[in-house]
Amino acid sequence: MAGLCRNGIAGAKFTSSLVARILLAHLVLSTTMAAGAQDSTPASSSSKGAPKSASAAASAPAPASTTKLRGQINAFGMYCVSSGVTPLSTQLPTTVEEVKPGTPAFYAGVVAGDRILQAFIEKDKFSLKIERNGRIYLATMQPKMDSIRPNTGYPQDKLSSVLRTYQIRLIVDHSGSMYRPLGNSEKLRWTWVKEELDKFCTSVQRRTGSGMDLYLFNETVDASTNQSARQIQSTLECAVTTGNTYLPAALRVATADSPRPILIVLVTDGQAVSSKENGAILVENLSRTAILRRSRIVFLQSGYSSEGANFVACLNDAMAARGMGRQAYVVLFEEASRKGILGAIEPLITQ
Repeated sequence: MAGLCRNGIAGAKFTSSLVARILLAHLVLSTTMAAGAQDSTPASSSSKGAPKSASAAASAPAPASTTKLRGQINAFGMYCVSSGVTPLSTQLPTTVEEVKPGTPAFYAGVVAGDRILQAFIEKDKFSLKIERNGRIYLATMQPKMDSIRPNTGYPQDKLSSVLRTYQIRLIVDHSGSMYRPLGNSEKLRWTWVKEELDKFCTSVQRRTGSGMDLYLFNETVDASTNQSARQIQSTLECAVTTGNTYLPAALRVATADSPRPILIVLVTDGQAVSSKENGAILVENLSRTAILRRSRIVFLQSGYSSEGANFVACLNDAMAARGMGRQAYVVLFEEASRKGILGAIEPLITQ
């Protein structure tokens, strides 16, 4: 077994039982962690087995004659998939979200929660420099090459390319009014929001391979950054619709800084959002740099309200007055329900 450890177990015959394979892999990992510097594959060692911080540990040497992968590279995602690793993002460093049992990564000792610092490709071998509990390891595996096909990376259509240029941030209202019925239907506004955002986030992650930022707000703001579609759905499922709506705080946090233009998807029923302060915050934060001036905000109504329509009009006026053009849009829930949120947004961001 190439990767985190050997310890004479590489030649063992694994039972066909999935449970047995998982238990055995965990036993191997536990043995390796206890062995510390005795193995040749850990990239750092510590005195008397005490964990070291990542900053204090020695760097893992790259295999000879390798291609080092940096930043957001589709080859990284392709090799991860062929090895059984699901990364949270293709932007390095990133975190392992899932490792499929029975795959090369599984037997190399990679586990969910490992932080991937670097990746290397050497001929038919794929190596990951990972950090776990303050220690650094080099996991080497042989991907199933038959699973790598041309054009099997993330979609290369125009919408996918545009989405990759943005830092996507969801600002989601979970105030008490979101628990009301959606129009004349029996479905609650909050139920509709969870369903539509689940589809949106899943599609965006498939197209970009990157995490998204979530800002849940009522009177306060709960921020979660670089989240996978699954994590966002879990957070929304656990959220309780309560309290009043106060949007300025959420806008201030969500537009504070970003190395890329921001695509904001603001989801609310439009109640109590028509504040001049909201427009002022957007104009102030998004006009600071040329990059941020390319940001866009999509106002997604979970039920129509005149307040919501006025809010978007005020945002457009405020941003246009500062030479930022028309960067705020509105999507009605009827359109989002028919086309999906991404389908409704597509013509707005690709034009």
